[in-house]
Amino acid sequence: GCRKVDTITVTVLPPLEISMTGPDTAMVDSFVTFYGSVPDSAEFWKWDLGNGDLAIVPDSAYTVFESEGVFTIRLIAGRQDCADTVSKTIV
Repeated sequence: GCRKVDTITVTVLPPLEISMTGPDTAMVDSFVTFYGSVPDSAEFWKWDLGNGDLAIVPDSAYTVFESEGVFTIRLIAGRQDCADTVSKTIV
């Protein structure tokens, strides 16, 4: 009988290695800056600053916490169908 062969090329990308640094505590109504490291291969990134503020710059983001509390800051970066998230809690 007849036989048909198809070829598919699969590209496997290395994982994104993202990181973030920033303070563990903050004063109410003071600027707080977080620094991120996102590889050049990332196609998108965003910061969720835990208080409703968002930022779309890869290297750093800042916000002001207007009330006391515990906030989780997230840096999300990705490419194509792959994303990674790193988070930090500030009080």
